[in-house]
Amino acid sequence: IGIFCVAAVLLIMGIVLCSGHGSWLIAGFNTMKKEEKEKYDEKKLCRGTGIHMLIVTALCIAMGLTEAFCPEEMIDTVAKVCAALIIISITVWIIWGNIFCKK
Repeated sequence: IGIFCVAAVLLIMGIVLCSGHGSWLIAGFNTMKKEEKEKYDEKKLCRGTGIHMLIVTALCIAMGLTEAFCPEEMIDTVAKVCAALIIISITVWIIWGNIFCKK
């Protein structure tokens, strides 16, 4: 049940960010100086972060469903794959956000 609560919070945050709002949810961006913020396209950064949040939400739901419906011997493997995909998606997002969200 805990993973589904986390997924619900991520889903809400992802929807807010995909709408182009909620830049205050992006760690690091909201603490930047005004001159640094002006170097980034805020809407593009919000939308990209929102899409990333939705991907992580889907992976969290997959992990939760695996625990509920898969045989015991598959749970560890699927959890490791989902965790690896989350780490890969974070890495890709950091690189993408720093390259393609600049003005």
